[in-house]
Amino acid sequence: MLDRTVAPKHSTSYTINFPKAAEHKLDNNIPVYTLAAGSQPIIKLEVLFPLGGSYYENKTAASFITLKMLQEGTKSYTSNEMSNLFAQYGAFVELHPSFDVPSVTLYCLTKYLNIVLPFFQEMILAPAFPENDLKRVQSIEAQQLKLQNEKSNIVASKKFRQLIFGSDNPYGKIINDSDIDQLTTKDLTKFHSANLSQFELLISGHVDSDTLKILNDHFGKEVMNTSTIESCEYSLNDEETFIKEDKKTALQSSIRMGKPVIDKGHLDYIKLLVANQALGGYFGSRLMKNIREDKGFTYGIHSSIVSLKHNCYFVIGTDVKKEFVDDVIGEINKEIALLCADPMSANELAAVKNHMFGHFQSQLNSAFSLAEKFKNIHIHGLDYTYYDDYMSILSNITSTEIQSIFNKYLQPEGMRKVVIG
Repeated sequence: MLDRTVAPKHSTSYTINFPKAAEHKLDNNIPVYTLAAGSQPIIKLEVLFPLGGSYYENKTAASFITLKMLQEGTKSYTSNEMSNLFAQYGAFVELHPSFDVPSVTLYCLTKYLNIVLPFFQEMILAPAFPENDLKRVQSIEAQQLKLQNEKSNIVASKKFRQLIFGSDNPYGKIINDSDIDQLTTKDLTKFHSANLSQFELLISGHVDSDTLKILNDHFGKEVMNTSTIESCEYSLNDEETFIKEDKKTALQSSIRMGKPVIDKGHLDYIKLLVANQALGGYFGSRLMKNIREDKGFTYGIHSSIVSLKHNCYFVIGTDVKKEFVDDVIGEINKEIALLCADPMSANELAAVKNHMFGHFQSQLNSAFSLAEKFKNIHIHGLDYTYYDDYMSILSNITSTEIQSIFNKYLQPEGMRKVVIG
């Protein structure tokens, strides 16, 4: 019998097993990754475009608007007809723009996949890009862009990427409304043909052999574009390190601080994630305890590692009253300097590790979240050994190693800063 007066043994070794994606090929060699899990009769089908991101576009905003226009009608159906057809069977579609690998996702009941897939397939392969709908979408998105650019936190994030990468790098380029307005149906057709005609399929949920047959019937017959697109090599921006813009109407200033860091495939990357977690990756982090709880300068401050396909960067973000900007930047530098100078305590390190492990576990609770775990490594050219390494490093990393990571990659010197508002 379980003795509830005795606490369970605490383990500092983290291991976890979870279902993994299987790889298949359709008759035309389109890769299909399946993740069969869960008891609900639901399917999530995601079409991934490895060359469809804004990083690969020749005309600014072409990737974003082309993706948006996929829902605006095909050679056979208007946008309203498509919408009604999906709704009739309880299905819906989501669009996910991206710098690197944008995607289009279909959700539907398993029993209706064979019915809705022909419409979804035509949406992906044969969009019409009708002129009137393009004008409407351009007007809506240009207006949305203007509204976004009135928000200091959004502007700060855009300016920070520009400061890191430079305005010529696709990661640093800032879209404006004129970029959207100048696009034509010819531009979209060209981008679709060159960049969205190569794709992979990721399907999760109630998946079986019949599911693969249905996919092959609808996606396995087309002759796919197999040409390659050469991506340019871009240097990072070394000319500026600080941007400050006043907004008279803003009640707060948005701060972004950070620098370029190693990519996801680097041996130190997972250790860098642990270091970031300690600094500002969760509610109990150094930055939250100091700047929110102790000083009361902000409601929230957070740091993260943003892992893009061709570059990665570290960023700290917060919104504060204008009069606190210098104090907050000083406290951020102070906390980083402390982590560079002194190893963390054993208790603090244990809290960081436990939070990271618990968060990882919480991301494995459905077939759809398991598919996200696969996608997060797949688009970076990694495999599941990344997660084995993640658990091993999380179990064994020491405070001294974290101190070394701070000194190696996160020194206050060289931090880029943006203050908007």
